[in-house]
Amino acid sequence: MTDFFAVLGVPRRPFPDPAELKSRWVQLCGELHPDRIQASGDAVQRADANTQSAKANEAYRVLSHDAPRLGHLLELELGKKPSDLLQMPEPMMELFVEVGQLNRKADGLIAEKQAAVSPLLKAQCMGHSLDLLDTIQTLQSRVHDEIARMTEAGRALNAAWGSAPDSGNPDRLAQLPIHELEEAWRRFGFLTRWHEQLSSRAASLAF
Repeated sequence: MTDFFAVLGVPRRPFPDPAELKSRWVQLCGELHPDRIQASGDAVQRADANTQSAKANEAYRVLSHDAPRLGHLLELELGKKPSDLLQMPEPMMELFVEVGQLNRKADGLIAEKQAAVSPLLKAQCMGHSLDLLDTIQTLQSRVHDEIARMTEAGRALNAAWGSAPDSGNPDRLAQLPIHELEEAWRRFGFLTRWHEQLSSRAASLAF
């Protein structure tokens, strides 16, 4: 499989520096820009540059987002895709219930808005929508704060990757905190999904 860390020329880390990722991506995009490659007049070189450019874009897309990046790192280290996200971490159950209840409430109000035909009903729905939007935004802030907290705590995992034997060394996997990485991947997966769900419903309620 393609190692996206190698594509961008950055070390494997669960939480790499976002500025470094972007800098490497911008540098590669500049080196592979069509205007630069066209000057060579070499069709093979241009085709190769297009392929490398697509890889660089995909690498940046994956590595600049927490859940995809952690899943990619797990796959690189384990040699297979990690197990699915169905296992809910126990500390997140309360937040899971809150998000689910609010999503269902929002879905019901969105359906009411779509069905409303009279000006009075539309006005009532708008008022209810504004109230629910405040609740959604409050919960979104909690999800966002949890993502920020986990990101800060997760940076401690970088040290293990910095001191681990090189890739291919049979002792490497034993010295990496794979369980902690899997737990972080699951949590970020759920948090990201919840944030997207709440954002989608907020957008529907706002219009």
